[in-house]
Amino acid sequence: MGDVVWKGACCAGRHRDLFEDGRWTNKVEGSTRATSVHDTKAEVVEEGRDMARERKVEHFIRNMDG
Repeated sequence: MGDVVWKGACCAGRHRDLFEDGRWTNKVEGSTRATSVHDTKAEVVEEGRDMARERKVEHFIRNMDG
């Protein structure tokens, strides 16, 4: 899977799915803490898309290597 971007109406607080410390995480841009943590990329992508749609922000999905 490559990078996928869901574009919303606003850019503030963009939502990112990242692989860090051996786990997949959802983070809101600018936050130091993960919103949620998952074992698989599929789980993090599903949750991240829902969060981004609710907040009407962009959704970025990263590969394991960033």
